[in-house]
Amino acid sequence: SLTDIEWSVGKTKITPVAHFKPVIIDGTEISKASLHNVSIFKKFKLGVGDKITVYKANCIIPQIKENFTQSNTCTIPSICPHCGSPTKIDCQNSSEELICTNVNCPAKLINHFKHFCSRNAINIEGLSEATLQKLIDANIISCFRDIFYLNNYYSTLIRFEGFGEKSVNKLLNSIDKSRNTTLSRFIYSLSIPLIGEMASKQIEKYCDCNLQKFIDHITKNKDKSFLNIQGFGTEMAQSINNYWNQHAATILEL
Repeated sequence: SLTDIEWSVGKTKITPVAHFKPVIIDGTEISKASLHNVSIFKKFKLGVGDKITVYKANCIIPQIKENFTQSNTCTIPSICPHCGSPTKIDCQNSSEELICTNVNCPAKLINHFKHFCSRNAINIEGLSEATLQKLIDANIISCFRDIFYLNNYYSTLIRFEGFGEKSVNKLLNSIDKSRNTTLSRFIYSLSIPLIGEMASKQIEKYCDCNLQKFIDHITKNKDKSFLNIQGFGTEMAQSINNYWNQHAATILEL
C-alpha cells in the first residue's frame, strides 16, 4: 500500500520516491523505491493508498512493478520542496524530469559539492556533507573553485566543531592531492546532465586525455563534435554545449 510520494532534490533534478508499507524481499525489509523521473511517475498513476507490487531490479534496487488501483491522485509539485522556487518539467533523453528553476537552490548546491568531492570524481577526503554545509553557511565556499583556497581559512577551520589541527591538515593535503587528476574525473565531477562516469571516460579517450582538446571541441565544433563518440546522441552532445555556455568560467577557473 502506497503511503506517500517524496520529491527529493538532487544536484540536477527533483526525483519522485514512492514510500509504502514495509515488505520483505530477498530477506531484507524495504519501504521505498525511486521512481527516477516524471515520466515513470506518470506511468503508474499513483495515489496514497493504492495497492502496488514491488520487486528488486538486479536483486538490489527496489522498484514498483504494478499499480492495481491507479487512483492518480498524487500530483507533481509546482514549487521546489526545499527552497520554494518554481519548478518546471524538462525533457532530457526522451524522459521528463522535474527541476528547480533556482540556480542557487541550497539543496542543489550541497549535492553538487558532494558529487564534485566524491571518490569517483575529484576525490577529496574529509569534505562530508556536514562539513560542506558548515563551509557554505560560513560563506567560505560558494563555488567549486573556493575549495582549492581553503588553506586561506586555516585558523577558521581548526575552530570548527569536530575539527582540529590534524584533521584540517589531512583535508588540505587531500585537496592538494586532488589537483592532479584525470580528464574523465574532472568532466564527471562537473555534473553535466546526461554525462555520467562512463560517458566521461569516452570523452577523455576521444580528447586524448587533454583538457584543452575537450575545450576546443566545444568552442570550435559546438555540439556536433561529440556525435563522433560511439553511443552519443544529439541530446548528450547538446548537453555538453549547454553546460559550457552556462559554466565556461567555472571550467576555465578550475
